[in-house]
Amino acid sequence: MQTVFPADEQLDAPDFSLHDVKTGAATQLSTAVKTRPVVFSFWATWCGPCNQELPLLEALSKKYNGRVSFYGINSDDDPATIRKFIAAKGFTMPMLEDSGKIASSAYSVQGIPRLVVVGTDGKIKYQVDGFDPDEDQFLPTILDQVLAENNKTGFSSFFSGLFTRRS
Repeated sequence: MQTVFPADEQLDAPDFSLHDVKTGAATQLSTAVKTRPVVFSFWATWCGPCNQELPLLEALSKKYNGRVSFYGINSDDDPATIRKFIAAKGFTMPMLEDSGKIASSAYSVQGIPRLVVVGTDGKIKYQVDGFDPDEDQFLPTILDQVLAENNKTGFSSFFSGLFTRRS
């Protein structure tokens, strides 16, 4: 069974800023993870396994709407090709363009797809290369674990703030 990495194996997620191919808006990872966990997948239009994974991520982005942010990161196709592809497939989750391979280099992407889950603490909670046909079963479990961890941390911070003696 796939699970979140143990705490002592969670590395800091490298930060990046990329632009959405539809809106042009910049997305900074370090800002995005302040409010909710982030899932992103490195992909390309020509990649068969990526084409299997993206519909699953799109469905999960709807299921976890407002609780987890989902992004596709494409460093192999030009923005016009990406826009045409996502329009034809009906994808609504943000797709980020990485033509400078900023994020791809930071995450040492050697093959695609590569899926990464980052918690609100900025740590990589899970990452995997390739597509697993059972991803639709284990990824929700991982996301629920990350959300539970975030809630526990959030409640601890909230309660410690309530009971901290102020002078």
